[in-house]
Amino acid sequence: MLPSPTGISFRRGRRSCLHTLERMCCSIFTFFPLVFVGSLTTWAVWTEVQIGMLPQKRFGTVYILAGITLYVLLNWSYYTAVFTDPGSPMVAVPHTEDVHLSSITVNSRGELRYCKKCQCLKPDRTHHCSSCRRCVLKMDHHCPWLATCVGLHNYKAFILFLTYTSLFSWLCFLVSATWLWSEIVEDTRTGEVMMPVHFVVLSVVSGIIGLVITGFTGYHIYLTTRNRTTIESLEKTRYLSPLRSMGSRQLNHNQTYEDPEHHSFGEQLRDIGHEIAKIHVNALPGITRPEEGEETGSAAQNSLRQTLGWEEQSRRREYDQYNDYLDERDNEKLPNAFDLGWKRNLHAVMGPNVWLWPFPIMNSIGDGWRWEKNHRWEHQHAQLRQERERELERQAQTERAAGWGARDPRIPDVEHGLSKADQVLGRTPNQFYDGPAAPRRRPPPDLDLDDDSSDEEQTDGKATLLRKLPKGISGNAHPGTRVMDSWNDVPDDMLGEPASGRKQHTK
Repeated sequence: MLPSPTGISFRRGRRSCLHTLERMCCSIFTFFPLVFVGSLTTWAVWTEVQIGMLPQKRFGTVYILAGITLYVLLNWSYYTAVFTDPGSPMVAVPHTEDVHLSSITVNSRGELRYCKKCQCLKPDRTHHCSSCRRCVLKMDHHCPWLATCVGLHNYKAFILFLTYTSLFSWLCFLVSATWLWSEIVEDTRTGEVMMPVHFVVLSVVSGIIGLVITGFTGYHIYLTTRNRTTIESLEKTRYLSPLRSMGSRQLNHNQTYEDPEHHSFGEQLRDIGHEIAKIHVNALPGITRPEEGEETGSAAQNSLRQTLGWEEQSRRREYDQYNDYLDERDNEKLPNAFDLGWKRNLHAVMGPNVWLWPFPIMNSIGDGWRWEKNHRWEHQHAQLRQERERELERQAQTERAAGWGARDPRIPDVEHGLSKADQVLGRTPNQFYDGPAAPRRRPPPDLDLDDDSSDEEQTDGKATLLRKLPKGISGNAHPGTRVMDSWNDVPDDMLGEPASGRKQHTK
């Protein structure tokens, strides 16, 4: 029995309401870190000001001004980092340079990085965030305390937020800890009952936060001076490999330079199947292309690989594994491609104007699509490319010398001159060829030398040949041997051995 349309619409409406309620709850929960950070810092500065206003406190005015200043800069940097878009390749697309020529990082397969979910190219240092559901330029990480990603345009504000939070925490700890020490040593009494509790809690909380945030701040300052992100420090960066591109051309070379006229009917059907598979791959990007972060191919891609022969699949798999090994080895030798020196790295993040560094004003250098390369990296990368080219050339020569690879039809045949032996002996070129044996001379067609021939099958050709021989000499006998009348006759001297001789041989 089919359900009624009314019941189906009711369930759909209820499911839609549940999804809407879930999205609202998630949106409200994302504002919790903002409220928590603002409330915690406000309570901390209020308590710190109260301690600084105590009559027995030295340098109270300095502590108050420093605390309020750090509180303002801290919250300014925090909310700037929260509400500033980190940057996305879908928003700022360059129109002056081809990205294919400037990208030096590739995915695990050695191809240009492409995001299937966002349906766009991923420039260098760009990654897809599953929480934000989009690609982020120069993505560092997704910060839950900011409820957004830390990327290209808000990384400076994030660094300042960490720095001011560390300074503000240590200032609050210094003020509250000195008061607590004085209370323990001098045994003084405070008029208000609840105020000492806030002072003690502030000293504990600020000390813990100061220890944690200071280490995190130092780590990010170190990454800034090295021009690295958190993702790049935890994962291996795959640079564009010269062997991958040259090897792909060499792998396709044996398939491209084949004469289709000599293909069998089955091979022609296989080629047609490959073309149809390519059309479907381009027509259905959401099905056959790999997902973001997926190391292996999808089920559709695996089914497409089945159209290839087992030998071709094994060849490609071994070839890819060997290339992956070489790429990993080369990446370990190469330095960071984006490290320009600590001074230039700081200028790239904090801005060219040093006087604006303490303020969360977004003046970072770069658009997230084009990155200046390290000259040392370019030099070493060029050396590796030359070494790889020489290695491939030696390998190709070895294979051609061993007869493993087919001759390249693009290379014309070279006519060799006289060999050294021909030049020394003064003989005709290629007169003595060390190749396949020449065919033997066949007997005349009218001469039958079959062993099964009899006396009755003598032909005129045989008689003519025998007449041409000298007298007393047969065609296959030594000089002085009598010529027999028939080819099958046995000489008498061979049959006339005495009996005594035969008995001796028997003994």
